[in-house]
Amino acid sequence: MEPCRPTGPCIRSESGIQPIQACYADGVTSVTTTDERRTYMPDGSLCNSVSYSPTGQVWRDSTGTEVATLTIDEQDGSQWVVCGGNEYHVDVNAPECQSALDAPECVFGDCTAGP
Repeated sequence: MEPCRPTGPCIRSESGIQPIQACYADGVTSVTTTDERRTYMPDGSLCNSVSYSPTGQVWRDSTGTEVATLTIDEQDGSQWVVCGGNEYHVDVNAPECQSALDAPECVFGDCTAGP
């Protein structure tokens, strides 16, 4: 998934309705709806997708193969990721997690994302 990590300035097209499109300076783009986010490489090929539900997420690679799941405990908000057969607790407040979640700021403008 690392080749799809967006870098550089971002332009985001948002009209108040779905989808939301983001175009990054490195050529990576994403299209987000209420159910899913698809990330595309600079050549327009699909890099990965993330399906959303109220209790978690399912990450898939470019072939549609499930590579990770995130489960959110509805009672205490704790998060668990299963990836490669291993289960990990996610502390979203840890500095390492916060820096990994940082994405370039987006400004509003015209953006055409995806293929």
